[in-house]
Amino acid sequence: MEEQRQIPVSMNPIFHYVSNVQIGAGEEEFVLALTSGNQVFQFVMSPKHMKRVKLLLDKNIDEYEKNFGKLETKLPEVKKGTMEKNKMGF
Repeated sequence: MEEQRQIPVSMNPIFHYVSNVQIGAGEEEFVLALTSGNQVFQFVMSPKHMKRVKLLLDKNIDEYEKNFGKLETKLPEVKKGTMEKNKMGF
């Protein structure tokens, strides 16, 4: 049986309110950029891990809606010609 090891994790005690989210994808990675105030935090992950994040968000949103009611929202619309298509990867 494989021995379990504990990995120390350092948690930043500061909470950041996310005001903007951008997601880009290449064949081998996703880049998630979160804006909080004048700071941008970027996270890179594999497509499988991004899918797990999506499933976890779906699960938590479903639980939230069971407790507090349905959330009515949609993605903001981007006007044509205002953004270039993001290209990532090689």
